[in-house]
Amino acid sequence: QRVGIKGFIVNKIIQLSKDEASALAERTMIHQMNKVLVSILKQEWPHNWPSFIGDICGASRSSEVLCENNMHILRLLSEEVFDFSRDAMTTAKIRTMKESLNAEFAQIFRLCEFVLGASSRPKLIEATLRTLKAFLSWIPLGYLFETPLVQTLIERFFAAAQFRNAALECLTEIASLADLEPKYNDAFVALYAGVLRALGQVVPRGASLAAAFDSATGREADQTFVRRLALFLSGFFKAHLRLVETREHGAALLEGLQYLVRISAVPDNEVFQICLDYWHAFAQDLYASETGRAAPRAGGFAADPSAAGDD
Repeated sequence: QRVGIKGFIVNKIIQLSKDEASALAERTMIHQMNKVLVSILKQEWPHNWPSFIGDICGASRSSEVLCENNMHILRLLSEEVFDFSRDAMTTAKIRTMKESLNAEFAQIFRLCEFVLGASSRPKLIEATLRTLKAFLSWIPLGYLFETPLVQTLIERFFAAAQFRNAALECLTEIASLADLEPKYNDAFVALYAGVLRALGQVVPRGASLAAAFDSATGREADQTFVRRLALFLSGFFKAHLRLVETREHGAALLEGLQYLVRISAVPDNEVFQICLDYWHAFAQDLYASETGRAAPRAGGFAADPSAAGDD
């Protein structure tokens, strides 16, 4: 009976995703069936459905419309396993699914590479970038720094207005990774420098970032870009500021901080909160490095050991 239900769901998804017109008309139904399929996977995969990742990656190459929906399924699966699983599955089940995804991620990565390199379908590329973003926080680091992935994200997709926000979200996820082996330090510096170069083509130094939030002329995509740029810069500096606090990279560090200063002046509460959070951490770090003491607590004063015991 379970095999029959599984087969029905899979075949129905394939049928509804067979072409653009059908996929658009049945979008809500497909989304619900995707969620049902992921629920089945949480019970059946990998033990009773070991071929799932190979099946979905293989089928994706037969149709761009089907591939787009399969990307949605893979993203939902990653989110369920790594983000939402704690209250829904046992610890042993979560560990098994994570190990299986890690072991089979090569197939998913090859599919993403294939799509990003060969497809000219905007909706498929957007779906692939969103799916890739869902995997970036946990995949083996070799996929990030020993492949052309970062370069492709910067040079092909950040450079294209249509995909800039999705690419920047991926780059932010990578740039915010912390406490890694020193052998990846140069790769993080190269990522930062690459984004700065590309950013200079998109937002010239004299351009107003606040204009994106003008009620008359501001565009939602531009506002999203400014928010995500704030997240990228603050995330990179929180995790890797020391790597660019050098004579060699000093100019690039100042350029990035100047962008963040300009973003801080944007009239948007969410952007202001992102920037305020970083400047607070930056000021604490600066205070500690200059004085050799911990920064004062919010609303208080730095502890003075010599005052201990005084009334």
